Amino acid sequence: MNRDQVPPVGTPVPYEVVTRAKDLPQAVIDCADRAMFTPGLQVLSEGDATYAILTASERPTGGFTLEPVSAIAGESGVELTVKLVRPKPGMMLLDAITYPQLILRFSNVSLPVVLLNQEELTR
Repeated sequence: MNRDQVPPVGTPVPYEVVTRAKDLPQAVIDCADRAMFTPGLQVLSEGDATYAILTASERPTGGFTLEPVSAIAGESGVELTVKLVRPKPGMMLLDAITYPQLILRFSNVSLPVVLLNQEELTR
């Protein structure tokens, strides 16, 4: 799909989870750093990619992660849902305050990106 094509409503929108900073443009790294302490969604277009930076609220230990559930073309754009994964009981945890983040890369997407379950970032 080229950047000018709009996928039909209800169609999954392909994305890639980016886990290494070296795979990101500097502008995306800077945006993720600024967003670290503010739960929510930041969207940034860089080159032919659109990046969704999702940040959860402060957590008392390590072991919390954000995982993508879906990215679907909807009436309001690319509609994301995510899940906050909590550490399992009895799991050894880093004793430090953490701010879970998830960065998704969409190629050739011209639609706005919206988060449908914002409350998941702060629960």
